[in-house]
Amino acid sequence: MSKVAAERKGNLFLVFAISMSIVVYGLVIVLLTSGGRSEDLPDRMGSVRPVLWLLALALLAIAAWVVPRVAQGAAPESLLPGQVFRGRIFMAMLLCEGAAILGLVLAFLSRRPGDFAIPAGAALLLVGAHVVPTTLRYYAERERVEKG
Repeated sequence: MSKVAAERKGNLFLVFAISMSIVVYGLVIVLLTSGGRSEDLPDRMGSVRPVLWLLALALLAIAAWVVPRVAQGAAPESLLPGQVFRGRIFMAMLLCEGAAILGLVLAFLSRRPGDFAIPAGAALLLVGAHVVPTTLRYYAERERVEKG
């Protein structure tokens, strides 16, 4: 296995592992909120809910911005070094997880699974639509450059 292929495999494993933690948070919320009906509980969140959702949205916007842009057929000098690219992807993934954790906290406090689903779903959507394709494109370009 080439160095680039090994790096790609490690990077995709990191993305998958952090994404799966968001799924596990969802399972925890479902298990913890399935015992009681949220309609019977007073809404203790008031104006905190939109603030936490806005914070989660801000984290996701920063995550989308942190992910490096990789153009198809990019010039070799425009590609970030592997360590820098991996660091930026890791930052983006941690920001996505941070947004999901805000949803987790909100769902714990409100006992409404939907309060978790919105930021967590948006985080997973960002990972699937932006982080993974960018990672695959980056390593494809790195392999193209190394082959000459």
